[in-house]
Amino acid sequence: MKKLILLGVCLVFVIIVSGCVQETSPTQNTNNYDGSKEVSTPSTSQQKSVCGDNTCSSDESQSTCCIDCSCSTGYVCNPSLNKCELEKPKITFSYQVSANPYSVSVLYAMPTETINKDNPMITCSVSNSGGVASSVQVKTKLGGYSDWYTENIGTVNKGDNKQFSTTPRVESGALSLTTDTNVPLSIQLIYKDSSGQEYKEDYSKDVVIKGRNTFSWAYPELTSAWVTSDDPIIRNFATESTQGLAPAYAQDDIAPAVKRIFREVEAFGVRYASDPNGPFGDYLQFPVETLSTRSGDCDDMAVLFAGLLSAVGIKSGVVLTTGHAYTWFEANGTQYSLEGTMLGYGVENIITPLSQRLKENDVVVNTQQEWNSGIKRINLPTPPAVSVPSISINLQNPKSRLLVIEGVVWDIDIAFTNTGGQGYRCLTVYNTDKSTGYRRNEYVLCTNVPGGSSTKTVTLDGDAFKEYTFGYYVNRE
Repeated sequence: MKKLILLGVCLVFVIIVSGCVQETSPTQNTNNYDGSKEVSTPSTSQQKSVCGDNTCSSDESQSTCCIDCSCSTGYVCNPSLNKCELEKPKITFSYQVSANPYSVSVLYAMPTETINKDNPMITCSVSNSGGVASSVQVKTKLGGYSDWYTENIGTVNKGDNKQFSTTPRVESGALSLTTDTNVPLSIQLIYKDSSGQEYKEDYSKDVVIKGRNTFSWAYPELTSAWVTSDDPIIRNFATESTQGLAPAYAQDDIAPAVKRIFREVEAFGVRYASDPNGPFGDYLQFPVETLSTRSGDCDDMAVLFAGLLSAVGIKSGVVLTTGHAYTWFEANGTQYSLEGTMLGYGVENIITPLSQRLKENDVVVNTQQEWNSGIKRINLPTPPAVSVPSISINLQNPKSRLLVIEGVVWDIDIAFTNTGGQGYRCLTVYNTDKSTGYRRNEYVLCTNVPGGSSTKTVTLDGDAFKEYTFGYYVNRE
């Protein structure tokens, strides 16, 4: 009996164990007809996601698996850390410097906008294949002759390619350059990423800057930069030349003032000479240089007289024509030409109505308008020394003589004292009728007066003067 019970318990145990093995076994072996065995795996209802399978499953996110789940805009996945990080800008910068050399006068006097429009010094390209680049700037500098000049580009997004032109400005110290000079051009590219971190890249290249007297026909309006009416020497010369005329230069006094200035320049010894420095228009002297050298070609004379006339408030400018240049001025609403190359031949034929001289392709430069538009006058940092005429006049005591027919007459000594450079004065001496007080017996005296603290005394023959009260006035012309 006990044996039967024990046998039954063993059978039950075997049955239970067999059932457990069948439930936990992952595979089943099936005998095929050829005697081989086939292993099969039972299906499961759900598999766990795996990071890196290129599928962003519901239980994955940017923070747990950025490899499968893409990062937000502006961020990229770091696969080694499996973490989204800020996308840095990937900037490609290139630049091209113009092959045309620039004169230091162009860089100083011309508005940058004009240069960049017509003939920029530097053409740049900024492209970005990475994250957003903000506050993008390109700065340029020409050696020690300028401060940093900044072009603000703004934001360069991913895929952008921005192109622009820039030209650095120079300071007045650069006007000391008189010959072609190699100058280092420095360029800085500055930008920030989305976190505010700043990046800076530096580039450099030598460029040739031409001397201050180099003039280019590409900018005919640039002649107004040479019309230096605010130069103290030019202003003093013009003021000294026009003593005695109305300070505000009424319209009727403009033509006399022009002739006075012309005569003063003529007496100072300035004469026309062809330009030994190159073809017409390539080399242009500044007015103070022409007074210093006492010579110049047509374009030198044109800017000299335009500067002198402007210095005393006369509206004037320069006319550029084929192979020639001359001054124009306005009086009583009419424009006239002034031919500066006639120095040494008097004033008879120097003034002509402008309408009679203008040709179809002539360029009339209105200096005042060009100054107002942004062109700067070029005053040399170290101008040459020029001794401006400074002439005083003194009528000395008359000396009487007895003539057989006329009776007593008076000789008059007129002393011209000049403490400056050689100049010119033209005056009228008169005597006054004692009984009526009217002027009478006027005598015109014009003379060149040597410079160098000299005194020139001119004696007027007293045949016409029979009274003791004398006076003079400086002629209008």
